[in-house]
Amino acid sequence: MRMNAPSSLLGSISESDLEDARKPLPPAELKAKAGKQDFDLKGNSRALFEQVAEAFGLEVVFDTQYQPIELVRFRVTQLGYRDSLRSLEAATDSFITPISEHLISVARDNPSR
Repeated sequence: MRMNAPSSLLGSISESDLEDARKPLPPAELKAKAGKQDFDLKGNSRALFEQVAEAFGLEVVFDTQYQPIELVRFRVTQLGYRDSLRSLEAATDSFITPISEHLISVARDNPSR
């Protein structure tokens, strides 16, 4: 059952307001810990993303269909968070999407064939 609120509570919404509400928001910008780090890790891709993200003060959620690669060696030196995550994306055939300032989503990169 749908209840309608009195128009006096909602006020008036202009066409311009509706148009603005339909515009997509820009992607979230990560606010990770500054600085460069070294990584020498071995494990499944899920664990590696969690470890790298944690090192930069970020949290990770995974796509519900994410199937981790079982054994990955990830060794990089003196990289900031952006380059570390990009390198890990390439090493695991995955991609990240910022969700909020400290949260990223990880999914497998499955190009259409």
